[in-house]
Amino acid sequence: MDNGATPGDAFVEAVAQRTSELVLAGLQPQQADRQEWFTVAQAAARYGVSEDTIRNAIKNGKLRRHTRGERSISLHADDLDRYFGATR
Repeated sequence: MDNGATPGDAFVEAVAQRTSELVLAGLQPQQADRQEWFTVAQAAARYGVSEDTIRNAIKNGKLRRHTRGERSISLHADDLDRYFGATR
């Protein structure tokens, strides 16, 4: 170790690097906290529109619907964000 570094310096640097990674990871949005799927009623309430507005957007091909089970209609959060971001 001709640059004056001690074996402890490498350890301290490794700890500092890992601490930095953990802090930055904690600042990222947590996907688990975000609801991904919505019913027509939930989507309408979230965006302050009527359920008919949501159904019309589906009917006109502006929003994609996904079926879960035989009759349940689900809308993905990303699709809703894109649609309402584009219409506002």
